[in-house]
Amino acid sequence: MNAKTKIIALACSALLLLTGTASAHHGANNTKVWAGKVAGTTAAADPATAIRGKALLVDGKTKNLLAVKVRNLKPNTEYTFGLDGVSDFAPTTATTDENGKLKGFAKSDTFNAADGATYTVVVKEGDVTVASSTLAPVTRKGFGHRHKHGGRH
Repeated sequence: MNAKTKIIALACSALLLLTGTASAHHGANNTKVWAGKVAGTTAAADPATAIRGKALLVDGKTKNLLAVKVRNLKPNTEYTFGLDGVSDFAPTTATTDENGKLKGFAKSDTFNAADGATYTVVVKEGDVTVASSTLAPVTRKGFGHRHKHGGRH
């Protein structure tokens, strides 16, 4: 085998290795996501002041997150949020800002979502539930990582 043939053979081998690495990088994404709109438990006289927001639950391979954003709560007040009936996410306390907006998230190392299960996020002031959201599974094509150039694989 001459030098030119060896170089071509090595180049072909390198390309095959890169292809294998790229396909391993883009393997199956087992992340499960639930989302829902948060609504107050009592009706507001003015729709502009109604308690509302969003909640997101992510059951990932290495990270499990619960994120809550709620507005029109009492300013500078402590609220507790968590998944109703799920002990993997300990109830988490967060304080609203001066505009009554609550942003909080909790992490869990032990949460494993059950297929077909529904989850409910509850927001409480003390022992009183002020808002809740029933989370539904999010299914959309392309959910997952993106590259800087904006393309999906």
